[in-house]
Amino acid sequence: MAAHKKPVSLKVAEGTYRKDRDGDADPDKTEHEIVEIRKPSYLQEDDAIANWNRILPLMQESGLTSGLDADQLARYCIVLARYAEAEKNIAIEGAVILVMVESASNNRDWSKKPDADAAGPPLKTYSKPKRNPWVAISKDCSMELRQYEKSMRMTLESNPGLHSAKKKKAKKGKGVSRFFDDD
Repeated sequence: MAAHKKPVSLKVAEGTYRKDRDGDADPDKTEHEIVEIRKPSYLQEDDAIANWNRILPLMQESGLTSGLDADQLARYCIVLARYAEAEKNIAIEGAVILVMVESASNNRDWSKKPDADAAGPPLKTYSKPKRNPWVAISKDCSMELRQYEKSMRMTLESNPGLHSAKKKKAKKGKGVSRFFDDD
């Protein structure tokens, strides 16, 4: 059984297209087939839906989608929303928070339950620095996002064609003018 040939659009996206081995198909004129992907019903959070609406067209435009990507993209959007929420909370509260701690004198027997009627030494209250729990959530989400991005070919490392497509569109001119649009 012969191996299936990769479509030219996929080779262009991956940066592996070569005219000498892939034929005369013009990679610049290759249109990506837009695959209809429906938003899963469990995608309910507003921020995750906003991520879905922003990312899906970009992926379809670059030819990085197939009908099997809906659940993976939905999970990516959910984790991205969770990551953004964690970063917002860290910006507000800080990476280190102070927690209130009560302690009694060092003579207390902690193996016994305190008697409500017994008079004991007064409790001392003080604050103790602790890592904000949002930092751990942010770190976990960041690692998960990186894995999704690699598996969905959303990084330059996993899809060198993303970078080469931008290079081809660069204007050829002299001096600084090549960086500005004439529109």
